[in-house]
This record gives sequence, structure tokens and C-alpha cells, in this order.
Amino acid sequence: MTGKRWVLILPALLLAACSTGQQATAPTPTSTTAPAPAAATRALGLYELSIQGSGAQASGRVTTAALRSQEIAGLTFTVTGVQVVTNGDGSRNYTAALNVTNTSGAAIGAPAIIPADIAGYTESGTYFRAGATTNQSGAPTSASGITLTQVTDSTYSMLFPVTGVSGADFAVPGGSSVTAVSAQGWRTPTLAAGATQAMSLGFTIPASNDAYRFSLVFGAFDKTPAVNHLVISQLYGAGGNGSAALNTDYVELFNPTNNVISTAGMSLQYASPAGAFVTNNTGQFYPLTTASIAPGRFLLIRMPIGTNGGTVTATPDQQGTLTLGAANGKVALASNGTAVAGPTATNVIDFIGYGTGNNITFEGTAAAPAMSLTLADQRSPSPCTDTNNNSADLVSFTVTAGSARNSTSTPVACP
Repeated sequence: MTGKRWVLILPALLLAACSTGQQATAPTPTSTTAPAPAAATRALGLYELSIQGSGAQASGRVTTAALRSQEIAGLTFTVTGVQVVTNGDGSRNYTAALNVTNTSGAAIGAPAIIPADIAGYTESGTYFRAGATTNQSGAPTSASGITLTQVTDSTYSMLFPVTGVSGADFAVPGGSSVTAVSAQGWRTPTLAAGATQAMSLGFTIPASNDAYRFSLVFGAFDKTPAVNHLVISQLYGAGGNGSAALNTDYVELFNPTNNVISTAGMSLQYASPAGAFVTNNTGQFYPLTTASIAPGRFLLIRMPIGTNGGTVTATPDQQGTLTLGAANGKVALASNGTAVAGPTATNVIDFIGYGTGNNITFEGTAAAPAMSLTLADQRSPSPCTDTNNNSADLVSFTVTAGSARNSTSTPVACP
């Protein structure tokens, strides 16, 4: 961006809360893998974040809201700073840095911040308090056009798609109601009682809007993601073979949860369709190096490089040892170094059976598609997908040098 300037301004935070694998033989094998846990949602309260200032005229204030009729002890928000970037086109990017503290006395599994519309309180068509948006002279202006944005340099600032939340989750004093919630929001990792987590909220104000003060209304939720563990998001097995698209096999892991997950003690294991998992063969067993995978991020394990095929563009995060089957096989992500007994073994974090073959095992009702010299498998429609059914969760696709993602690839936010 050109013509930008960074200014630290004092924010105003308005804290207004109201209470609110069974094994079988092809071609019709089956598995007893349990379904993925349903995402749970619990409303924690309604709040406002009020910001004022821009450039050299920056200042801050703390205000009281009409919603402050029932104070609840649960979450405390403290603004630690706001940055403003003026872009070359005249628009402005605001980043509000917050500390979120759990004062409820009990752990909150998956705190989420989701903008909300409240009948008679927010400006029509926006998530901002009616009458609170003014220009620098104090004259009323509209919040229309102010959008939520993602802050790319902060782990807990990524916008995630909101599902399973509605205005019905709240009861608002005075006969009002939450008429809608945003399709996007922000979230933090699990907060133990008394714990504090830093996060950032981003906004963009277009050049056509002269807003100097504005107040975002948001609901706080305990919003559990649908998947609570690492998944194998992509894999390729024909690397280095004659006419192969790539010169190496690879396995890509993804973190669909709210929390940073360590790979300490975990292992990747491979077996042929009818074969058993073993730990004494490096072509079938790779103990993962300890790494931390942030929410929405990937980890790329590249296997030994062969003679034929192109080079994977993404720099591998780890150099593995597995030799995957080019078309058929099964791969397990295990929580420890014990050989996996099958898709429902207690040490299985994720399991993919792909292709065909006698006694092939898998999650769900059928295996993932067979791979080939030019085809890999990946989760679809996104790496967030995991219903514990390989045939439904994964699709084959034409693999290229740029297909695999690593820890620096663009993060993906999960519902």
C-alpha cells in the first residue's frame, strides 16, 4: 500500500454485558468409526468496542451502554492499543489489540467474538451502535461501508466463518432482540479460569466514509469448532516414479481447531491395503519432529526425493521417510509411536484409506479415491472437512508443484 502512516491511538472499550473402523473386504467394506462431534455454542454476553480518533487528532474514551442492565462476570476485555493505517486510496485500516481475560471461574473451551445486530440499538444493516458513529467534528455519519478485516500478523485475529449461531442465542433486556449475527467473527484458544489471551480485531473504513468514532456491538460465545484434532489434509504417493507429476511423496497436516497443537510424540504410519502397520521399517513409520501448528495452519512432510517428476514448490517443514503406495494404501496420524491397529485404534488421530484392495481399511463407509501418477487426494470442500468418512471427506485432484501447503502458506479459517 502507498501513502500509509501508522499512528498509535488510545481506544475506547465499552464493556456492556447482558446475560445473557470396523474392517471389511472390498468392494463393499464398512467401518465403525464414530461420527465427528457436533459443534456446540454457548452465549456468554453482549459487548461493545468503541474506538475514536484518526491520525494526529487521536484520542480515546470509555462510555456506558444502554445494554448494561445485567452485568455478568465471565470475560473482561482490555484494549492495549489501536493502530491506524491510511492507504493510498484514502481508506483507513484500524487494528484494535485486546487482552481477553476469563474471569468466570471455569474454563471456556472456545471463546468467539461475533458482531451482532440488535433491534433498536444498532444502525440498520450494520453491526455498529446507532448514533455512535460521528465524524471528527462530532456530526453524525453512517457506519455503512465499515468492514471487518483480517490482521495477518497475529495468530488470533483470523476471521472465521460463523455457523450454528443465531440471534436466538441471546435474550436482550427491554424487549429488544438480536436480529442477526455476522457471517464472520474472531476467536481465541481455550481460556482456563483466570487466563488472558491477546487478540486483534481489524476494520476498514472506505475513503467515502468520514467516520472518526464508531462502536462495534458483538456477542461473546463459547463456540466449539466441529473438528478438535489435527487432520491429514492432503497426500500424494507416486513421487519419483516414471511420468510422475512430482519427484516426492508428501503428507500435509492441518490444524482446524482454535488451539495451537504440538506434534510432540506423534507419528505418521503407512501400510499397504492388506498390510499391517509396523514401527521397525522407516518406509512405513516416521516419528514426527516436535513442531507447533497454529490454528488454520499447515505442516508439510516431504518424503524421500526420487528420480522423476517436478519439485514441490513449498519448502517442507519436515523431511519424512515414508514410501506411500502410488494408487492404494492407508496412512495414519498417531498420537504416539505404537503401531496402529486400525482406523478406530485409541492412538489414531486421523486415518485415511485410499484406493482399493483386499482388506483395505478406512474411516466411514468407503475409502478415499485412488491416487495415481498425476492425482493426489485432499479434503474437500476445505481442509476443515472431517466427518470421519474417507470417501465423503476426500477427493482426488490433479497435483502440481504448487499444490502442497506448508507452515507459511495462507491460513484457512474453519467454522
